[in-house]
Amino acid sequence: YNALRSGLSAEDKDSVPPWPDLADKHGIDLVLCVSAAQRRGMPTTGADGFRIGGLGQWMDACLKADRVLVFGG
Repeated sequence: YNALRSGLSAEDKDSVPPWPDLADKHGIDLVLCVSAAQRRGMPTTGADGFRIGGLGQWMDACLKADRVLVFGG
């Protein structure tokens, strides 16, 4: 939902971290999972510095990473 700022109220927007700014500052790639976006009825065009990715890209990143953190589930 962090990639969908247009659907948030003004109060909600103030509580969402500025992901694109943080990504630029620290060289982080913001990837929006196309499947997760579709399940939530979100547009799959990317938003606010996010780009669309899929399971294959995530698996490739996991294989190249030193560690992987998963929250929720």
